[in-house]
Amino acid sequence: MKKFMISLAIASIAMVSFAQETVSEVVVPTLKNQYITNTFGSNWFMGVNGGVNLYNGVETNGESMFKHISPAVQVYAGKWHTPGFGWRVAYNGVNIQAFEDAPHKTYLNFHFDAMFNLSNLICGYNEERVWNVIPYIGAGWAARKEYDSSDLAGSLSLNTGIMNTFRISKHWAINFELAATVLRNGFNGCPGDSGHDVMFSALAGVTYKFNKVGWEQAADVDAIMAMNAA
Repeated sequence: MKKFMISLAIASIAMVSFAQETVSEVVVPTLKNQYITNTFGSNWFMGVNGGVNLYNGVETNGESMFKHISPAVQVYAGKWHTPGFGWRVAYNGVNIQAFEDAPHKTYLNFHFDAMFNLSNLICGYNEERVWNVIPYIGAGWAARKEYDSSDLAGSLSLNTGIMNTFRISKHWAINFELAATVLRNGFNGCPGDSGHDVMFSALAGVTYKFNKVGWEQAADVDAIMAMNAA
């Protein structure tokens, strides 16, 4: 009898150990390409770019638009709400060159952009992906002034472009951006007959992602319920 009780105890311990190992190996089923909406503090980013503005106003005075190049700076901050959708607020500025012989004019543009990560939307989220293509569209307010004047000439702005980001680490990326800003006719101080003025920009810089970065896949509740029933 004593030997039987010892054997029963050993068998019980073995069964408990086996059950613990089985539970630890259970993988929670998840839904493909569906992710948990992040908290307010997750997936924020900020960045700074430098480059050139190319002003192609309606009135070019017979000059090539490449005579209208000036330096550009961009600063922005925003948040991703899903792997495919986010937003940012941005400042673009320094100055614009309306004509070859004209003095540079101080320029600024504040805008809000809706951003779409096509790489994640089309190919699925991959935290280790090196290259992400991110088009955006937004609206804002732009202004320009002469160096010798404090008066601002303003305009509503329509902003669009494509940002290409190249992953360096979990928190850092290099980015290259091509952008266009549509402004009112005559924003450069010389109205044309029709249409709108357009500012093209080519920019490069860095983006820093802070706080919690990344996404967790949503659990497949139906599959979990089926497992429990089984």
